[in-house]
Amino acid sequence: MGSCALVMKHVPTPFAAEALTCMQALKLFLDFGFYSIELEGDSLSVLKKMKSTSQDFSLISAYIADGKRLLDRFALCKILFVGQSENKATHLMEKEAFLGDEATYLVEDAAPNEGR
Repeated sequence: MGSCALVMKHVPTPFAAEALTCMQALKLFLDFGFYSIELEGDSLSVLKKMKSTSQDFSLISAYIADGKRLLDRFALCKILFVGQSENKATHLMEKEAFLGDEATYLVEDAAPNEGR
C-alpha cells in the first residue's frame, strides 16, 4: 500500500522508535479507511510482541499495548517480517527522514475497503 517516514524526537531507544513506527502505520491505515491490512516491518521483536496474546512487560510495553488496541480495530491484520534488504524503498526513506526534518510518505495505488 505505501510507506511512511516520520521524524520523531525524544524517543528513548531505537526499539521504542520501531514500536512507535508500527503504531503510526496502524493509525495511517485507519485514517485511510482500511479494515484489512498487511503490516510489514523489519523489527522482528516488535512484530512478535504485537502478535502475542500475552501481556508485554518490556520497556516498550505501553507502545505495544497501544498498538494492540489499534490492531483490534481491523477486521483482518496480517503481520509480516520483511528484512531491510528486501524493502529498499522504505530503508531509503528512513535515511532521508533521519537526515531531514519533515515526514515523507510513499503511497501506492490501493482502494480502501468498503465497510467491515
